Amino acid sequence: MRITPELVDDLAELSRLHDASRRDPRDPEIQIHYQDLRHRVPRELVNAFDVRRRAGQRAFAPLTGGVCGACFVAQPISRQFGLSEGERLVTCHACGVVFFDPLLTEDNTIPTR
Repeated sequence: MRITPELVDDLAELSRLHDASRRDPRDPEIQIHYQDLRHRVPRELVNAFDVRRRAGQRAFAPLTGGVCGACFVAQPISRQFGLSEGERLVTCHACGVVFFDPLLTEDNTIPTR
């Protein structure tokens, strides 16, 4: 799976819509957009997102300077390399959050809660 700037944008929108759908579960526009986005994002990422969010945890975090943006634990070089290649899903070995490359976003952030 190639991690592209568009996919990172979709993940940010997925997080935002998840929160919006929980605040207003009866808004059909939010629900439709949320479900459409869930079908557009690769199943592997949606599954990781669902598991983390059900546990009340952050789903996505940046990997900056080799350190997890969620738990602040330094990551092995192999994980850092995997993310820089953009070819596979990379998770934190300590907390399980899914990493994204902050260089793929405009403001280096993604909504995580």
